[in-house]
Amino acid sequence: MKQIAIFGATGQVGLWATRRALALGLSVRVLLREPTRLPEELRSKVDVKQGDATKLEDVQATVEGVDAVLVALGTRNDISASTTMSEGMRNIITAMKSCNVDTVSVCLSVIKIDESDDVEACSGVVVEVDICAAVVQDINRCEGTEVEILGDSKVDCEFDGRKVLGDAGSFLFYDLEKIPPMFRHVTADHQRMLDSIKGSGLKWIAVLPPHFTGESFYMHRHTLDSPSSKYTVKEGSSPGRTITKQDLGQFLVESLSLPQYYNKVLGIATNME
Repeated sequence: MKQIAIFGATGQVGLWATRRALALGLSVRVLLREPTRLPEELRSKVDVKQGDATKLEDVQATVEGVDAVLVALGTRNDISASTTMSEGMRNIITAMKSCNVDTVSVCLSVIKIDESDDVEACSGVVVEVDICAAVVQDINRCEGTEVEILGDSKVDCEFDGRKVLGDAGSFLFYDLEKIPPMFRHVTADHQRMLDSIKGSGLKWIAVLPPHFTGESFYMHRHTLDSPSSKYTVKEGSSPGRTITKQDLGQFLVESLSLPQYYNKVLGIATNME
């Protein structure tokens, strides 16, 4: 594998996948609606195609000539009803078949973080309620915004006057009725993506991560720019409650060359020391 195409390269996971692919010496092509959203230090290192994943011709131009594809499409903070991600996934599958590219890794995740917050700059702890998690700086000072997690269970997660909601989950491992109502629309579109992948005839890796974070939350002994390589991958269920974006980006890239993960739905979690 020498060159990969990445869809969703400016998102939290896609950005780290791009960095990891470059660190491994791969050529990287990305499709971006707004190329300026890609950090300047990466822009000169990748082949940027401007366009939209919902337009087949743009996707086709991105996939042509690559060896594999990585999909980390997201909706940023928008969790309303949409088919944008699944439409993009169908176009990617169509383009891959047309271009004779047969390997794809796909991240299927949910995250909702207030745009005004630089969460990575804060050390914090994770408050867990059933299948969800929220990041707070001080568990004894949780106040302000009430966030519905499951049913009548609620957790407050506002600190220093700033809302920090990092609710994410491996929701496709659960029945829809168990998923918090606020996430059901986006989860339904993830399910449409997964259904398309399963029926594609490609060599696919579907990764369903739990709540994902930056390293600073846990003060790991390695740098923010480095994946830890200390994570567990499990077929058919989630092995834990959290995954760092660095570790997730690493796995999405490296799994493309690991046949033991082909055509499997995988959970992943960082091993906490």
